Amino acid sequence: MHSKGNTEGPQSLHPKAPNQAQMLALNARFHALREWREPSASATGPLSGMTVSVKDNIGVDGMQSWAGSSRALPQKWASSGSFIRKLQQLGADINSKSHCAEFAFGGSGFNPNQGTPINPWSPPGTPLIPGGSSSGTAVAVACGLAQLGVGTDTGGSVRVPAALCGCAGYRVTPQHWPMDGVLPLSTRVDALGLIAPQVQDIARVLSAVEGTKPLSAAPLDSLSVALWPDDALADCDAERAAIFATAAGQLRQQGATLVPASGDVLARAFALLGGGPNTAAAEFAHFLQAELPGWRHGLNPQVASLVADHEQVQDDALERRI
Repeated sequence: MHSKGNTEGPQSLHPKAPNQAQMLALNARFHALREWREPSASATGPLSGMTVSVKDNIGVDGMQSWAGSSRALPQKWASSGSFIRKLQQLGADINSKSHCAEFAFGGSGFNPNQGTPINPWSPPGTPLIPGGSSSGTAVAVACGLAQLGVGTDTGGSVRVPAALCGCAGYRVTPQHWPMDGVLPLSTRVDALGLIAPQVQDIARVLSAVEGTKPLSAAPLDSLSVALWPDDALADCDAERAAIFATAAGQLRQQGATLVPASGDVLARAFALLGGGPNTAAAEFAHFLQAELPGWRHGLNPQVASLVADHEQVQDDALERRI
């Protein structure tokens, strides 16, 4: 799937913090940010000077929240929660809100309401999807519009766009970081996550937020990694198969034990995934009924269809699904 637009490929990645003119030009090209403000004089702290782009379903004082929808959310969803305030107390500069899939639904990053951000690694003339639902957040980090991205991850919504845009992505376990100020998709499994250029950047932020000593990489010689089996890669093109093989080889060289996952394990996993209601869709349908009852018919067709199929799912069915 491709998003609309045109890019100049990987050379468009910006290695340093851009000035205002560069910021505007980059955003015009990649469509990552919905709102941006001038950098502020950051407070002192371990994250002093770090620019942060926040997914648009997360409240930030002084900025409006749309959550990828066709209209602004009520003001209660535009206020900073505990985690955003924590980053600011540590010196980070929250200077932008980034586009996302409507109400965080969708792994491609597609958004017909506000436009789909463009993956900065797209070859000339072939704009590629950024992954979702934290699409603009990953694009903002990948092209240098921000040094850190904060998103939400229910089923891969931070990790998928981070991977597709060539960044490091990290998701905490649900409720490890407080979710106040965040528009919910599935309160049972929603979690905050970080996107940064490299793993070392994630480690720096984690050390600051958790108040721990600087983190260092653990050895891989005690790590066991399940590999996607060869027969499941039959439809993968040669270039991506080669990249997969190279990554596996690098893990093996570092001492990791690689174990091909059996087809039976994958079959059971797919059966589990498809064996009940979509938890996020059902929870979000209930949220709309309670919090935004007038918004039901303004959703884009993809999200509207998911909501319509899950409006009658009861909580006990969701509990069994979890």
